[in-house]
Amino acid sequence: MAKKKAAESLYFIIQEDLKSKIRLGELKEGDRIMSESEICEHYNVSRITARRTLNNLASEGYIKRIPGKGSFVNYYALEMHTKKYYSLAEEIVHWGMRPKSEYITQTFALVKDLPEAEQVMDQLRITENDELYYVKRIRFTNDTPIAVDRTYVPTASLSEEERTKFAENQAAHVYSIDARMRGTLNRVGETFSAVTLAKEDASCLNVTVGTPALRIDRITYAKDSILEYNVRLRLTYRCDYSIAYKGIEPRELSI
Repeated sequence: MAKKKAAESLYFIIQEDLKSKIRLGELKEGDRIMSESEICEHYNVSRITARRTLNNLASEGYIKRIPGKGSFVNYYALEMHTKKYYSLAEEIVHWGMRPKSEYITQTFALVKDLPEAEQVMDQLRITENDELYYVKRIRFTNDTPIAVDRTYVPTASLSEEERTKFAENQAAHVYSIDARMRGTLNRVGETFSAVTLAKEDASCLNVTVGTPALRIDRITYAKDSILEYNVRLRLTYRCDYSIAYKGIEPRELSI
């Protein structure tokens, strides 16, 4: 039992050490990482511990293993600035990468037939028999999946022309209907929470079940009416958030 606990501790220490080097940029995307034998020699551990370390780093998306070539860093983090309204695609382009979406579902449906029906009703203040336009898509940077998006658009907010475009799958997102829509957005609310991925979403992102993710629940308002509700599950090791506060009044701090 003592030996097993010691092995568990060594595995965790090595894994966290390599993760730290990757996060801090000492090991950059595309860099070759130590092989099993090199880990054994460098950390003075068994082959089993070294193999487990690399397998777990691969399953969490930090590295990719290429048979016959070795293991390579597969990590990069986009810094998201939340001092203003932001678009994931625009942020990806800003950092010199190529955004892409793969649409899984685009359909009109009743709330009761959709995932997280209770949550959707609560956020959009509607009933289970109300109709929504539901979109599920996988978001990519440079062909690497980083997030799963579920978007719920109340059909009551759509014009007949917009409904037709949605039905023809010409517009998967309400903002793409008319660029002028951006001018009507006046409020966005977001909630961040730490979660682990269930089977369906883990499969979409090519990671193992239980991989940590950041859940972002966003409600967007146009002229103070709810325009859409979006749930994004984003891989935590591909995302850094930077928050800037302005206009803070001086006050006594409680430490």
